[in-house]
Amino acid sequence: MAIKKIKLSCDERIVAVVPEKCYGPGWSNAPTWVYIQARDGTIRVECIQPDECTPELRALHEAGDALHRALVKAVPVERV
Repeated sequence: MAIKKIKLSCDERIVAVVPEKCYGPGWSNAPTWVYIQARDGTIRVECIQPDECTPELRALHEAGDALHRALVKAVPVERV
């Protein structure tokens, strides 16, 4: 598959890129989630599949996933 290019409007910017490993019985995936914010504050999310990644995203995926998981664990949460 070809490298996926994220299309941005002139009032949008990328605010986060989150590589993630996910898996279940008999399946696995390693998407990269791209969070895009418009000037009015709305956020949309694009997904880049492993076969759509640039070599740079592929090289950083493992470290980024580890950092993502550590950051999620570090957030104090109180379930209500």
